Amino acid sequence: MKAIINTKLILEDGIIFDGVITYENGRIAALGKAGEVEIPAGTEILDAKGLYTAPGLVDLHNHGGKDFLFHEDPAHCCEFFLKHGETTVLPTFYCNLTTEQMVEGWNKIQALEGTNAQKMIPGLYMEGPYMAAFGSNQKYILWGGDIEPAEYTPLLKKLAGYAKIWAIDPARPGIEGFMADVKAADPNAIFTLGHSRATAAQCRKVKKYGVKLQTHHNDSGKAPGRAQGTMGAGCDEFALYDPDLYAELICDENGIHVDPELIRMVV
Repeated sequence: MKAIINTKLILEDGIIFDGVITYENGRIAALGKAGEVEIPAGTEILDAKGLYTAPGLVDLHNHGGKDFLFHEDPAHCCEFFLKHGETTVLPTFYCNLTTEQMVEGWNKIQALEGTNAQKMIPGLYMEGPYMAAFGSNQKYILWGGDIEPAEYTPLLKKLAGYAKIWAIDPARPGIEGFMADVKAADPNAIFTLGHSRATAAQCRKVKKYGVKLQTHHNDSGKAPGRAQGTMGAGCDEFALYDPDLYAELICDENGIHVDPELIRMVV
């Protein structure tokens, strides 16, 4: 048994100041205010000295750490994020990487087997390969042509079961064939609406394949209007009103990706 004392416990609905938490074999035994939690004799005591104790953060979508991207040095990235409170992360491969680079990146992650870094990584977030050919690093996007099984099949064979989330553009011709093949290779895979100018109707058409998320809400999902003066309804609007979807927001301090007023509206 171990106990953390003299800590601020962050809970779902508030903070317990001067808190205590006991745990054993990786599971919490008890928590609460000091004096209210029994600490058995022989318990190893860790004095937090007033620091916070919180659940580990889960990061679904992250390309890399301070100095390297995940496909380059996953051990470095894991160490960086662990120091910032993340205990679970899905390394993200962007569509500026070739099939060979993605496979090599995943091989490097698998080579971490048995380490704390490997324990942090339950799978991959594929930002692409078939999103719209615009957005961040658009001039480097390598998957902007026709969607061909011969192009993506080697990727599916290597990453099926490991790639948990695939970002797609519902407006790309042939996207449904790709989504169907992903689900055939891994029925548990889910999709996210990626960089796209698709309409809400196009989003609705592909939802049946397991669309559960939108990437970069209010930064990459604007649809064109149908007539002068008409606002288009696209991925952003579809994610807002569909109760089954979650949305990712890039809340940078300068409002580069999403205007702070828009963030307030979404919340």
